[in-house]
Amino acid sequence: MSEQQTPVLEKTSAGAAGTAEPAATPAQSGGVPPAAPIEQPSKPAKPPKRRRKKRIGNLIAAILAVVLLGGGGYATWYFVFREAPAEQGEILTGEVMLGSISSTVEGSGLATAKDSASLAATTTGKIVTLNVSEGDEVNEGDVLYVISTRNEEEERAKAEQERIEREQKALQERQEQEQRERQEREQREEREKRYQEQKEARDKEIAKATKEYNRLLEDLAELNDSRKDLTLTAPSNGKLTEVKTIKIGDDLTNGDVVAKLVDDTTLRLHLYYNYIYENDITVGQTAEFSIPAVMQTFPGVVEAVNKVSRIFPEGGSGFEVVLTMENPGTLTAGMDASAALTGADGAPIYPYESGKLEYNSVTELKVKIDGPLATSNLLNYAAFKTGDTILTLGDRELVKKLKDKQEEIDDAAERLAELKEPIEMEPIPTPIPTIAPIPTPTPKPEQTEFVITAPISGKVFSCALELNQEIKAGDPTVTISNTTTMSVELSVDDRNIRYVSVGQPIDLSDYEGNMYMGLVENIDLNGKSENGMTIYPVKVTVDNADGSLVNGVYLNYNFVASQSTDCLTVPVQAVNSVSDAEGNLISAVYLKADTPPENMVEMPEELLSTIPEGFYPVPVEIGLSDVTNVEIKSGLNEMDVVFLGYQRTDQMMYG
Repeated sequence: MSEQQTPVLEKTSAGAAGTAEPAATPAQSGGVPPAAPIEQPSKPAKPPKRRRKKRIGNLIAAILAVVLLGGGGYATWYFVFREAPAEQGEILTGEVMLGSISSTVEGSGLATAKDSASLAATTTGKIVTLNVSEGDEVNEGDVLYVISTRNEEEERAKAEQERIEREQKALQERQEQEQRERQEREQREEREKRYQEQKEARDKEIAKATKEYNRLLEDLAELNDSRKDLTLTAPSNGKLTEVKTIKIGDDLTNGDVVAKLVDDTTLRLHLYYNYIYENDITVGQTAEFSIPAVMQTFPGVVEAVNKVSRIFPEGGSGFEVVLTMENPGTLTAGMDASAALTGADGAPIYPYESGKLEYNSVTELKVKIDGPLATSNLLNYAAFKTGDTILTLGDRELVKKLKDKQEEIDDAAERLAELKEPIEMEPIPTPIPTIAPIPTPTPKPEQTEFVITAPISGKVFSCALELNQEIKAGDPTVTISNTTTMSVELSVDDRNIRYVSVGQPIDLSDYEGNMYMGLVENIDLNGKSENGMTIYPVKVTVDNADGSLVNGVYLNYNFVASQSTDCLTVPVQAVNSVSDAEGNLISAVYLKADTPPENMVEMPEELLSTIPEGFYPVPVEIGLSDVTNVEIKSGLNEMDVVFLGYQRTDQMMYG
């Protein structure tokens, strides 16, 4: 059986409760030895007829007295005179490291020919024809030898002629059968081709119809969603201007502009300043607006500085400055305005020319659906807040559109259902019965010769025959093995069988270091138990076209069963098996920490006392392991320090 190299983490009770040493005897500890048995006082001679039962009772009482006195002496020694135990030794620690762990399976198996045949004599007779010897290559059907039960040449010739006639007839029938099979195959291929073409065309139509059906469903959903568009609301605060004259009942069309909503709470002004003031004007700088129409000034601020280049007619260039101011309620867009700024030196900065005030925003109010006007709040200069209703439309047109769209969806669904009807397939041609090869006739009593042919193609590995040799029925004659493909049986245990799959490549090598590539051909899941584990046979095939691999050679194999990379690892001696609060065994490590961790495992005080001070048991989830390290899936962080055990000059004690 192959050796499985996958290490399994051994969880010892010593990790949970420390390493227990045998208690020293009183003599070893140097304490007061236990009290010697008390000598019993001599008793007067018993009468010869005293009962034996009373003697036994006295003996038992004496023994109990000795035991009690001895136990009391030992207790006195243990609790009063016993020396303190020796120091446990130096504390060994390790760190949680980032690394990788792999689990390998290795072993050896015997290489054998995948196909092999051992022939034996079918009758008693004489070898009259021998066409092979050891090492010859033969093909399936080649004549190996002929056994004759008689010596008459005429009978041999007759049997040979009959054999030739049978082979010719079989060849003719095979040719006719191949012709019929070829015709049948061509008919099936043509039928499948036509069916595939019809299926592809149908699939395209189904895809197109499905796309159209989904589009109609989306249109219907949009129409249902458009019910909210029957109400036009104010997108922001502002006043209405340029209100369209419409009456209740008038039909409106999607996209019709019914008014403009202007936000006049803030006014904006675009001015140009000479580039000599480029470094004196910044965003957020205060400005003083001047409005000639009202002959007043108002405070403002620089909103943006755009470094464009406007060429002035008098020469020089300027950049754009966008300024904003709060509308006191008496100003409107289109008023002439200018703004003065103050430079870093305190000097005033004036624009090249004045500009005109603009509203903070102007929004065209458009209806988003067709319908008659149902209610209206359209009034010039009427003030609205965000979300206020401006007008509502009737749903007459929407209802009609929904009805029409539903009819289109019903038609599309019916069309799609028709397309998904199964395609009528052409009748499958009646299979042409296969003509079985003519079997070799069962020897009749009058048969004098038996022609033995090769059952497989391969090499003759043994030939126990000689020409004119007398043989008996059942004698071994010829062994043929086809070594172009070899077979090796591996033995994989239950821990690693899940990592093996059919078609998996396996590296193999012989004792001379020659490498071969094998492929897993079969996994026998009917394993057998050996030494506490289940072993599964795995058959591996090896290509041996060059014939370099021979029967009976042992091949070594080695493959990675599982691997974890970039994982957290700790030394194997850091992981212990402990009981949690419910009494369940769990994996834990003793973590170094300043204070007890929140997930600390609850353990009895006598067990906690075996853990060095500053270390605490915490639960961990373990994964793969090798001979030195264990994968930690959860419970620890990289660079954490964990307790490994104690080191003394004479021995090593592990936690």
